[in-house]
Amino acid sequence: MSGIVFVGCKTTGLDPDRHEIRQLALIVDHEAHAWTIGAGGDPWRYAAEAWYLTSNRTLVGVDPAFDVAFLTKFLRRRGYEPKWRHHVIDVKALAEGWLRGRHPKVPGTDPPWSTDDLARGLHLSPEDFGATALGDARLAKAMYEAVMAP
Repeated sequence: MSGIVFVGCKTTGLDPDRHEIRQLALIVDHEAHAWTIGAGGDPWRYAAEAWYLTSNRTLVGVDPAFDVAFLTKFLRRRGYEPKWRHHVIDVKALAEGWLRGRHPKVPGTDPPWSTDDLARGLHLSPEDFGATALGDARLAKAMYEAVMAP
């Protein structure tokens, strides 16, 4: 999975034009990277590392459109132009299609999709991953692997 990055963000709100990333997590080649922005660390260094780790890779997340909007703004404010592949993978959409094809009665397969219901349909316990950016990235990875396993 060297071309994939699992991403998770926690923010101060829902609007990338008015709110900021507070936690950012990336899982690349089975290695987790997590930062808390605004907790005394160096956001410029975090941006450089995130830019490097996401370059020429596909982002995979529980809500990748949300994550991409905030991550794009975070990087550009620090002089980095995002270079990830423009197609992102939404594990909720992936899981919904996989579950609907195999188990059409699983709860959560009708929009709006519930992350928790879809995860449980894949025999995952969303509570085990925690309500952090790293927890979101780990849940995205687990859901992706559950669907894509041979």
